[in-house]
Amino acid sequence: AFVRSMSKVQDTRQADRIRQSIELTADTMETSPAFIARLLVAFGLQAPKAAFPKEFINYVNSRDTSINYFNFERSDYLDDLSLLWEYEDVNRSSIKKRSAPQNDNVVKLT
Repeated sequence: AFVRSMSKVQDTRQADRIRQSIELTADTMETSPAFIARLLVAFGLQAPKAAFPKEFINYVNSRDTSINYFNFERSDYLDDLSLLWEYEDVNRSSIKKRSAPQNDNVVKLT
């Protein structure tokens, strides 16, 4: 169902396309988008944080192993996904820092 949904969604951004496909699949299967996301990650989906529903992002970000929201044990692949997102955040912030002009490089015209 997810693969069929991917072919129906025509968004240009890959993350938006994945998220919309997850939502469409959830509607088709009459379940929550977070549950569909959880299953896809269990089958190996690795994608940016923006590709997932907020409910699932909150679940992955929770470091509390006692939370068993989806009736699954917390697995290594969720930790791997969390590490991927942390890597994304670090890269995004370093790019912003590099592109921001430094005060000593600014030339003032008077």
